Amino acid sequence: MKKILVSIFLLVFGLCLTACANSGIDYKVSYDNMASFGQKKVDGGLKIFSDAYITSQEELISLCDEWNNKSFDENDEYYNSDLKTLIRSYGDEYFELNNLIIIEFETGQGIDTKVKNISIEENRIIVNIKQKQKNGIWTTEAFSWVMIVEVSKENTIGVTELVVDLKK
Repeated sequence: MKKILVSIFLLVFGLCLTACANSGIDYKVSYDNMASFGQKKVDGGLKIFSDAYITSQEELISLCDEWNNKSFDENDEYYNSDLKTLIRSYGDEYFELNNLIIIEFETGQGIDTKVKNISIEENRIIVNIKQKQKNGIWTTEAFSWVMIVEVSKENTIGVTELVVDLKK
């Protein structure tokens, strides 16, 4: 009888450990609003920014330059916007302990979008995003939406690739 109870305990304990390991890492969504991070010319057309995993202020500034994001340009008319002010707040001190994920996607007023969870698999950080239709009657215009997600360096050691899984 003792062997059966110990076996059941070990099975339940193992299942709990597996569930905890796959439940994801802690994160903070610091920006979640209608906006555009940037765009750039590619092969004669415009390409809209989609996502990035950023581990330093130098990478962030380089990303802004690449995508024509004027967050660090004091002459830009939107220099003091909420998004640009937040982007500039991520300095070297922030990146000593944390990394950033910036995601841009198209959405509409009738769609509610939330980060479901974030997990790590091998060298990939996976952001699971869920979109669902809101109740009521909504117009159908589409617009760009930006999410900035903060994650701890401690929880993302070895991560080199970002995967965004957007489910509708």
